[in-house]
Amino acid sequence: MKRVFAHIGFSAGLTLLVLCLADIKYVLPITAGLAAVFAAGLVLPKYRQAVTVPLCFGSALFACFLILYYYNVYVVPVQSLAHTTADAIFYLTELPHFDGEKYSCTAKVLAVAADGAAQQFKARVSSTVPFAADSYVMMRGKLTFSTLGDSAFSSYGYWGQNVFVSAKLTDAVSLGEVCHPF
Repeated sequence: MKRVFAHIGFSAGLTLLVLCLADIKYVLPITAGLAAVFAAGLVLPKYRQAVTVPLCFGSALFACFLILYYYNVYVVPVQSLAHTTADAIFYLTELPHFDGEKYSCTAKVLAVAADGAAQQFKARVSSTVPFAADSYVMMRGKLTFSTLGDSAFSSYGYWGQNVFVSAKLTDAVSLGEVCHPF
């Protein structure tokens, strides 16, 4: 049983890579399949004696549980705002980019005026007019939220930056207060 941690790290890392590229709806069936194979590896004497088999499937199962936990704790509450419009207080965290028809940038949303809404999260905000304030100056506006994708791959890398929703901005006004994120 040499290189135990190499087996654990490789199987967990490979599982995390596959799950990040897969759509989230496939994670639960993959987890159930890995749980069945892990249980079979523990029950069957031939595979139980070869400790590597249950160890690899157990670490892959642990990686599945990590993805499910992260998704349900961090992504689901923010994505529950999809298809809603609400007043919000936010500030821009980068310089806006103009692509020819709209301005867009990442913003930190501090408060959303909706019952049970997630608070303090990042969003990709876009507007057809220039933003009412510079970076790190708080603004109040009406945001219409939508999801950025169902996986890290389909979100074009925004999930890696903890950005799970996009928002269209209307009726923005600068509050004049500078927010210091550090």
